[in-house]
Amino acid sequence: MPSLRSSSAAVPSFAERLTELARQTSAQTERAGGRLFFDYRGPEACFSRHAERVERAASQLLSDALRSGAESAGCLFLTVHVSAPADGECRALIQIAFPDPGGEPSFASMSAYTADCRVDECNAREAALPEAVAHLVEGLQPWYAESRSVGVARALQLAVTLAAEDGHDDAEAALLGIPQAWLVGRAAGENEALASRLQRDGWLVRLFGQVGAARGFLEAGSRTPPAPALLFARAGPGVDIDTLREWAGSLPAATRVVLGVAGAEAAVELAGRSMGRLEVREIPFSPADLREIQEEALQWEINQSGETSPAPLDAGRRARVLVVDDEPVNLILASEMLRVLGYGVDTAGSGLQAVEFCQRFRPAAVLMDVNMAEMGGIEATQRLRRMEAHDQCEPLTIVAATTQFDEETRTACLQAGMNGFMRKPFALMNLAQQMAQVASGRSPH
Repeated sequence: MPSLRSSSAAVPSFAERLTELARQTSAQTERAGGRLFFDYRGPEACFSRHAERVERAASQLLSDALRSGAESAGCLFLTVHVSAPADGECRALIQIAFPDPGGEPSFASMSAYTADCRVDECNAREAALPEAVAHLVEGLQPWYAESRSVGVARALQLAVTLAAEDGHDDAEAALLGIPQAWLVGRAAGENEALASRLQRDGWLVRLFGQVGAARGFLEAGSRTPPAPALLFARAGPGVDIDTLREWAGSLPAATRVVLGVAGAEAAVELAGRSMGRLEVREIPFSPADLREIQEEALQWEINQSGETSPAPLDAGRRARVLVVDDEPVNLILASEMLRVLGYGVDTAGSGLQAVEFCQRFRPAAVLMDVNMAEMGGIEATQRLRRMEAHDQCEPLTIVAATTQFDEETRTACLQAGMNGFMRKPFALMNLAQQMAQVASGRSPH
């Protein structure tokens, strides 16, 4: 795949480079009968230095994806998550996902697939950087992962750190009223996963390694808004709790401050102390926890400031679907497909998480995987139906999503109380038709 070369005298931004790459790949994909969907999330003019190197690395990964079957998979999703400048740096996560046509692994760069990847708070087993990519991102603190759910989905992820462009500001973002979330802590991979989740819901996200860096950034000059709606700090390296507690006391009342602590006992112990403005929460967040934190942070800003606060970009406009699957790569692909179709998406990694989420929120529909290690879809559906019968949750539309498309599995799902039955891997147009049936009250088959 050719690398971008600009004929313009001006240096193209990272966003422009990735957009041009997407256009080139889209044309190639359409010639093979498929479609490419491109989404850039984050500030557009974050950095220009090294942009060409990263664009060439993304081009190489796309070439690997196309050689491994993405052209014949029907659709290919290229998503770029960019954090706003913080500590003088930006972090870019390039994600390529597509349906898995089955067969043997054939990525040119792969020696093995991992079953999990760093997304939605999952810890990845990092894969070795492909040789063709390693020299392109040398010195950019790369993180790389490959994942596959055989016969359902494949994904590649590459994260790099780059120096922020001089003179960059986010005045445009402030004028647009985008809510801001600042994430603090040196456990960069975990905070990147949380940043990705927040970005998908329309937040402008900044990453900081230390409390002092975040405080210095806020105090460096006048900013509108002067502070984020949500400040989250992950207990550990870079986060001195006493320093955070002291700073939190001086932040505007409209800023919600959350301290994430690993382990229930440690969270309970800290919560029992005098923590001032700090709200102690156990991490990793469940899907319901994160949804509640986002909504309460925005409501906190409205109540405390007396001003109208922006909602996440898709709030109140899109019907939200809860996707339940214990394979992170399946969650990636299903989520990207549903967003293309105009739905808001929440994800749960187990039937237990799905039950917890539905106790507190009511999605328009639940796409429920049948076989999961921690509470399968049938048991989760049975629990939810019992909860409905006792007025413990709102009535739900639950649709099985499974590779086991046989009559025995279909019967078990319907007897458990599911409203319909979909086959994985999803085809985009078929998923659109099935979701339209769900919206109309008819059962997909």
